[in-house]
Amino acid sequence: MEIYNTTHLRMLWEFALDGLKLQNIPLFTPASSGDFGVLNIKNDILEALYRVPQKEFYILFDCGAVPEGSNQRTKAISIDTFAMLNTNLTLDAQITLRGWGDAQASIPSINNMRNQATIIFNTTKRQLCGNDDYQRDLIYLEPNESMAIRKFRYFLLDVNDSTNQSNFLEVGRVLGGQSSILIDDVTDGSNTFTDTIDFEERSYTDKLDLNGFSSIANERALKRSLGVEFKNMSIFSQNYLILRKYWRYCRDTKKALVIPILDNPTGYHLFAKLDSLPKQKIKYVEKNHVYTDFNLTWDEAK
Repeated sequence: MEIYNTTHLRMLWEFALDGLKLQNIPLFTPASSGDFGVLNIKNDILEALYRVPQKEFYILFDCGAVPEGSNQRTKAISIDTFAMLNTNLTLDAQITLRGWGDAQASIPSINNMRNQATIIFNTTKRQLCGNDDYQRDLIYLEPNESMAIRKFRYFLLDVNDSTNQSNFLEVGRVLGGQSSILIDDVTDGSNTFTDTIDFEERSYTDKLDLNGFSSIANERALKRSLGVEFKNMSIFSQNYLILRKYWRYCRDTKKALVIPILDNPTGYHLFAKLDSLPKQKIKYVEKNHVYTDFNLTWDEAK
């Protein structure tokens, strides 16, 4: 049985990088004037942007402090999946994520973080997304299991994009945490989804009919949907329990980052809600041999 892996479907729906409280970003590059504050990176509406009037920025996350009566509750987290969504970064942008300190650690300075913290990754957008100039998202999947479970309280994100033609950098959402990952289990009925993925892009427009036969249209957004099918999955298998835990918590009201093809994480990923809870077809063979067929569909427009 392969537990941690970078080959099977993974869903990030517990956003540990968001911390234990809303104001968990103590240090950051000042934002541009207007509604471009740093807390927008914790907003699930991707069009709400954090923007800085320069070609580099940093963000320090404190993932482990919240008042609890007269005491303070602390926490350290691990990250096996990290994403920046709806950015204007070029393919040559340099992205570095560092982790530092246990749950009781005090807040470090930015210089100490850069000089002493553990580097989780230091890479370019091109290495994460290939040569897709139009890709506004980037996703990092930790390949090393020992690093994927290592915990830190503080994380420093450094971004430098000196070749960007814009006079600002922006990002809509920053996500990080431990994903729910389907496993490679030889147990009968523990298979992952079938080979086919239903993927669709839909254009949403406002259209106004004019006199005669003409009309004008305003393109508003391009939204995607993703569907995967599961067949003959044992209801006792680890994969079924992982999926059921996810949909019973998130239902069709909470977003998740869904990555079906890990060789190409940004190819068919979605940050979206379930279209609806799955309708299952149960096959009862005998005790301890019960199987189910169902589909999961996510829709960005929901």
